[in-house]
Amino acid sequence: MQDKNSDKEENVSFTEKQFNFSMPTRATFGVGKLDSLGEEAAALGKRALVVSDKQLSTSEVFKKALESLQAAGVEGVVFNQVIPNPPDTIVNQGVEKYREAGCDMLVAAGGGSSIDCAKAIGAIIANGGTVKDMLDEDSVRNPIPPFIAIPTTAGTGSEVTIYSVITDSLTHEKLILFSHNLLPNVAILDPEITRGLPPEVTAGTGMDALTHAIEAYTTEVSNPISDAVACGGIELIGRFIERAYHDGDDLEARAGMLLGSHMAGIAFSNADLGSVHTLGETLGGFYDLPHGITMAVFLPYIMDYNLDAVPEKYARVAALLGEDTHGLSQMEAGRKAVERVKALNLALKIPTLADLGVKPENFAEMAKACKAHVCDPLNPKPIDEDTYLKLYQLAYQGQ
Repeated sequence: MQDKNSDKEENVSFTEKQFNFSMPTRATFGVGKLDSLGEEAAALGKRALVVSDKQLSTSEVFKKALESLQAAGVEGVVFNQVIPNPPDTIVNQGVEKYREAGCDMLVAAGGGSSIDCAKAIGAIIANGGTVKDMLDEDSVRNPIPPFIAIPTTAGTGSEVTIYSVITDSLTHEKLILFSHNLLPNVAILDPEITRGLPPEVTAGTGMDALTHAIEAYTTEVSNPISDAVACGGIELIGRFIERAYHDGDDLEARAGMLLGSHMAGIAFSNADLGSVHTLGETLGGFYDLPHGITMAVFLPYIMDYNLDAVPEKYARVAALLGEDTHGLSQMEAGRKAVERVKALNLALKIPTLADLGVKPENFAEMAKACKAHVCDPLNPKPIDEDTYLKLYQLAYQGQ
């Protein structure tokens, strides 16, 4: 659909652009691809620390993964202590297990928590120190050990991102490691293993992926390649998220969501994120809430706030999400994107801040913390501390 909504983007001068784009992780996609784990692992090492959580480690998927490793002559040493928003203490336990068992590679199976935890374990193995020693890009000097990531949800895109988010066990602050040295060697994307996810997990992880794609598309440092990948992710997630939510066994919807999440991860690894993550990760650090849910809550509020800064981009988001924008101004079309995201939150039964037990008396402290968040400077429109406070209040009131 070509109309006046896209005029501004078409007139951008590419001679004014300077950027880097990297996608070193090799992805292998398809139903049944989990069977290739052993072959992939055997090319990288002999003894793998298999990082996961307790629930997944009792599943048929996990059993199948271990059998694939064994058949290829790779020993799988199970570390299943990962919890949501993994703290640095869990990372340290994983490091100890890796060293004690004499492992020479990593395999992570699970959502973003397991994959991020494995990245942090690898960072310490390769570089020494602690998680807190690695919060600057240059501090992760050496690549982590050979690493295979197997996402079991369609949300974080961590299997292809340069980030690892770990919680400080003392302050509950989000500690963000970021380096290309954290990237997995291989990502195994098998839609079959995402079948049957509960609706609430599908909703939270799916909205997390949509947030990644929309924020990557609209940050200050987005570029033409990341834009193309982000838009592909937005379109896939918009098309399939409600189908996946209503029918956990819809394999076509699961495949579309897994690809959309993966594309969103590629995009934000190269274009970063904005203030949805500033608000959501700050809140999640205070209350230990599911990351994807906090993203969903704040996404429409930041989109509304940013609308006048990049109306042409939000107009395109609306079209990608299936809205009819023909004949509308960029602002009018962009408004439809905001409303579509609000409607998605309702359809997916995303809880409110009040439902999550959030207390307004913490908002001032959180608003102050937002200004120190790594994503704050990348939002397409500057946000001061008072505005962060107002955004928390608006989201709490549901306005």
